Amino acid sequence: MIIMVLPRVLVFLVVVSVILLSKVEATTTAPTGVGSICKFQVDVAFLLDGSGSVTDKDFLIMLNFVEKVVTKYTIGQDAALIAAVLFSTRSTVKFDFTNYTTKNDLLKAIKGIRHPGGSTAIDLGLRDIRTKIFTATGGHRAGIPQVLVVMTDGRANSRLHLKAEADLVKAQGIDVFAFGIGNRTDDVLLQEIASDSSKVFRVHNFKLLVNFIGTLAQKICSEAMTTPKTTPARAGPACSYTFENGICRGHDIWSSKVSFVQCRDTCNRRADCKSFQYRKPTCWLKNFVCSKSQLMNVGHTGFAQYTSYRLRLNSVN
Repeated sequence: MIIMVLPRVLVFLVVVSVILLSKVEATTTAPTGVGSICKFQVDVAFLLDGSGSVTDKDFLIMLNFVEKVVTKYTIGQDAALIAAVLFSTRSTVKFDFTNYTTKNDLLKAIKGIRHPGGSTAIDLGLRDIRTKIFTATGGHRAGIPQVLVVMTDGRANSRLHLKAEADLVKAQGIDVFAFGIGNRTDDVLLQEIASDSSKVFRVHNFKLLVNFIGTLAQKICSEAMTTPKTTPARAGPACSYTFENGICRGHDIWSSKVSFVQCRDTCNRRADCKSFQYRKPTCWLKNFVCSKSQLMNVGHTGFAQYTSYRLRLNSVN
């Protein structure tokens, strides 16, 4: 009798175990906080590295990564909108939030992005993100969470310009994730780009990006759920820059490692920089003629006031 009962008991125990294990698996594999498809409203921009150090094969892997992340979202005016900017020697807006409101069209547009090659002007890309993408004309919806994903494999052309642009992007209320891919990226640079250290991703090579698809998609969706739907005003007064005795002084900058031209161009690149001053306490300005053509080569377009000690260029922007 005991021998006949034992198989039934074993079968019962096996069935119960299978049921319990299936429940455990269901609770551990289901995404936390979001479903398999994120349906929240969020404006997401991708800033992609098209420099020559990224091979054609790796560039395609990066595009595939963007496609896979995008598939995790419902696309449309009532859900997520996607934009893409490509940087190399220049920055190019591939599409903004107004261009694609269906997932199929969006995925085709991503596949159609070509690899330009060139240098690594991340600062120009960040400027386009700020002035052309997260704007009313770029299709950004007021009050909707703003997320930027920056992907690069190298060091920026200009650290000075990059930090200034990154600060402006974050001051605009844009939440920034930074991916450094390969062994050439600068950890300090990534920290300067990202909103905080939890949004910095170091990836050994492009093939390993696949491991971050779910993580990034979920983090962005979580931001969409928790971020208040307000767009903060840009804080702080208009800034100015001064180059004096070989020192560039400006917004969060005090450096003797940059030239007059770099200091001037940093001011020119900033939307909130209203004046640039060149000061040099020597008598060389006594014979300086401030013609309009000369002024154009010195700094911001405007007018000049000068003495033997100071040349001041007032912006008319």
